[in-house]
Amino acid sequence: MEHKLTTAREAREWTVFYVAIQCGVGARTVRDWEAGRYAPKPHARIKLRNLFNMPIEDLGFREIVPDEEVHPKRKE
Repeated sequence: MEHKLTTAREAREWTVFYVAIQCGVGARTVRDWEAGRYAPKPHARIKLRNLFNMPIEDLGFREIVPDEEVHPKRKE
C-alpha cells in the first residue's frame, strides 16, 4: 500500500528532492517518511502541512502537537 505522502507528492508531480528541500531535510528522510520507517518531527509536520496545503492527517501522520507541548516553558 502506497503511503498517503507519496500519493500526494506524486499527484503534484513533485520529486522527493523537492519535498526534502522545502522541508529542510535530506531526500533519504523523505523516503523514510514515505516508507513508514519514521514519522516527521513536529517542525517538519508543520512544513509538510504548509507545503501540501492540507491537514497533516491527510498526509498519513498524526496531528501536530501544539508548540507549547513540544517545547514546554521552563519554570523559573
